Amino acid sequence: MAATEAQKRYWKTPKGKAMKKAADRRYYERNAEAIRTRVNGNFHALSLEEKLERGRRNREAEGKESRRERCRVEQAKLKRDVLLGYGGACECCGNDYLPHLTIDHVNGGGTQHRKKETQASLYRRLRREGFPRGEYRVLCWNCNWASHSLGECSCQRTEEGGDALSPQL
Repeated sequence: MAATEAQKRYWKTPKGKAMKKAADRRYYERNAEAIRTRVNGNFHALSLEEKLERGRRNREAEGKESRRERCRVEQAKLKRDVLLGYGGACECCGNDYLPHLTIDHVNGGGTQHRKKETQASLYRRLRREGFPRGEYRVLCWNCNWASHSLGECSCQRTEEGGDALSPQL
């Protein structure tokens, strides 16, 4: 039986989390043996050597290239979700071609942030947190580079009446 949206929202509240945890615990206590044997074909009962052998067989069956392709596709979907969650277009010039877009740190600090968190983990966190505003925004690569290197984007300079082709150095 699928949970309704109201139930899903309730389970996210502190009281709902506690009640769901208690219900899950009671269910597990009543059905522990069936759950243990059902999980991965009783994987937990296998010896270490049998577990390693099963993993090796699965990796060989799947193939290295198919894993790489699956990861690449999953990463592209994650990036698309995050970019669309932040509007799906450059906040400066309006470019909406997804391969040209990137996440920009509004207050700078992206270099230090990349040393602590990978791109994939950043995207997963932003999606999990509901795309928080204020700290991140979507820019195209040109606007991102210009705002970082020149202090402002050439789009903004053009709107103010300046010449976008001759940067003021």
